[in-house]
Amino acid sequence: MKKSLILLFSLIFTGIVYSQENTQMVEKGDIVILGNSSGSLYQHVDFPRKNFIMKRGSIANFHELVGENLIVESVNNTKDGKTDVTLRRNNGLNFFRFYPTVNANLEMALANGELKIPQDDKIDSIAK
Repeated sequence: MKKSLILLFSLIFTGIVYSQENTQMVEKGDIVILGNSSGSLYQHVDFPRKNFIMKRGSIANFHELVGENLIVESVNNTKDGKTDVTLRRNNGLNFFRFYPTVNANLEMALANGELKIPQDDKIDSIAK
């Protein structure tokens, strides 16, 4: 009886310990997809403003980036609980010819549909 009670408590304790692991939505090297913006500009993906893009000699066409696969280059958790990610294009090109990376607030961008996490079965079918 005593051994079974100790075994029961140890199983419950290990279950509690493993359930409290800190799991992130994305990690370095994961792929996310750029979705449509809620307005004319992205609110939670920090693209440069249109006038800065045009001053450098590029065309500020955000619609051609919709559906683009982006690689998560770094993940930073801030003190206020937000997750900031740095994104790079999967095809190796820069954003608007001059910007190699952009930053984004992951939770807010996912909630507004500006970023999407692809399903695993879609990635596997693309790789095959």
